[in-house]
Amino acid sequence: MGVFANLLLGFSISLQPTNLLFCFIGVILGVLVGILPGLGSAATIALLLPITYFLDTVSAIIMLAVALPVHTVPVSVGTVQAQAALIDINSAGKQELDALPGIGSARADAIIKGRPYRGKDELLEKKIIPENVYNGIKDRIIARQKKG
Repeated sequence: MGVFANLLLGFSISLQPTNLLFCFIGVILGVLVGILPGLGSAATIALLLPITYFLDTVSAIIMLAVALPVHTVPVSVGTVQAQAALIDINSAGKQELDALPGIGSARADAIIKGRPYRGKDELLEKKIIPENVYNGIKDRIIARQKKG
């Protein structure tokens, strides 16, 4: 019975209005810190720790416990969007290819002329672009195959 009573006590403390407010504040701050590029868990703690000095222990722990997992959400969403925005070298227009770093107008024309590609690594095999340029764009391109 002691475990169940302690569990109920924990819920009754966590669901107090002030603790719910700090939970909400932790979510907001976690998202705001998560938007900033390059900040990990340690930086999140360093930024939010001074705020907790003025809070009671339970509210401070609730706020930090919520802020840490939430701060990674925007990075995950950005990764999904980046995967959806891959440029297909078999169908992209000259303007899309030209916008890739290190490609330019002449290399965009060469990529279009060398179509179709079975894989993006054929840009190197066919010597259309140098290896340093390929390494700079390989995570932003794909070679999709036509169906049918």
